[in-house]
Amino acid sequence: MERYRTTAKYKISSFGCFFPFTLATCMAGLKNEELIRRCNDILLKIGELGQILDDYMDCYGDPAISGEISTDIETRKCTWLIVTAMQRATPKQKAILEDCYGCQDPAKVEKVKEVYEELDLRSEYATCLQDRYEVLHRLIDQLSNDIPPELFYNLMFSEGK
Repeated sequence: MERYRTTAKYKISSFGCFFPFTLATCMAGLKNEELIRRCNDILLKIGELGQILDDYMDCYGDPAISGEISTDIETRKCTWLIVTAMQRATPKQKAILEDCYGCQDPAKVEKVKEVYEELDLRSEYATCLQDRYEVLHRLIDQLSNDIPPELFYNLMFSEGK
């Protein structure tokens, strides 16, 4: 999970949230370092949330809506789903995941998805999202009035589309 979080941090959070915000604070002349640090913490969490959403939608989303064809399983990407599955799987399920994850064979891809269903990752995903939204709401509500909370809420919900 630590590897996953590092990937999310540098892939989504840094480029999609952190760097644009840092540039904006510099341009606006914001100099409150503690406020900037707290905002950056929120942005990194929003970016990780966005990566989790993207991983889930790659597996369970409708390609007609997203315009993307699911390939994370076939390309052996380090996703929230596979990391969570490996943490929760029985030895037998782990063996299936190790044998099938990263294979182009549609039957093996389906076996991975079957293990995901056995582990009830859809429910785990819903719980994960709820927990993350609650943490983010709490952190955003603790900010001073120097940064409009809507900035963060708009980012959160744009990640969740």
